Amino acid sequence: MKKLLMGSLSVFVLYVLHSSSSCLANMDRIITFKEPIPEKAMEGHVISSSRVQTEGSCRVNCYMEPNCVSINMRRLAGGALMCELNDVTTSDYFVLTTKSNHSYMEIENPCSSNTCMGKTTCQAGFTSKGFRCQPIPIDMNECNHNSCK
Repeated sequence: MKKLLMGSLSVFVLYVLHSSSSCLANMDRIITFKEPIPEKAMEGHVISSSRVQTEGSCRVNCYMEPNCVSINMRRLAGGALMCELNDVTTSDYFVLTTKSNHSYMEIENPCSSNTCMGKTTCQAGFTSKGFRCQPIPIDMNECNHNSCK
């Protein structure tokens, strides 16, 4: 009985490991953050925001969001941070705004050189090239009667 239980447990553990590794396979992303810029923030390009406890948690949130290429962090009362994920960097010719209690960080972004063509968007940190081109999803609400057939 003990041998059967251990065998079943081993199969279960292997299944869990395989399942979790296949989920992580979609996130084979390598990004490198540049030095933070204190008292600055990127405005108008926030794609997500959340309250986090550390700068590291904000960086992980950026890593997990394929379109994130920079972050704004604002110190909150009690020591937590408001973490904002952005889809542009200063190398995309956007200007930072001076904001107290903020800090801005961007990644090394190969997408700044407009590497993708057509109806695709560039996502930094993927593949051996350092980026990937993903099709832009069609918003069916914006389609007229014939354009999306």
